[in-house]
Amino acid sequence: MTEQERLNFINKIDNSFTEEEKEYYLRDYRGLFLEPFNIGINGWIKNVDERIEKYPESKNTLLFEKYILYKLYNYAERLRVESDKLFA
Repeated sequence: MTEQERLNFINKIDNSFTEEEKEYYLRDYRGLFLEPFNIGINGWIKNVDERIEKYPESKNTLLFEKYILYKLYNYAERLRVESDKLFA
């Protein structure tokens, strides 16, 4: 999907739903996805740490995996913070 296609989709949704509907779905999304996602990422990071100890020969690959997980966690956390602003 190109950047323009993403922007077109976002605009379509913005114009198709009322603010109340968007707030409802965002609240649902947050409870069903963001919070469990962050909990899952934390568990996965812990698993990577255990695998680094168990398989030191794969340390660099596992460190990169951990790096990606932290990036995903940060993106999800930013979404959570933005959703908090909507409900403030």
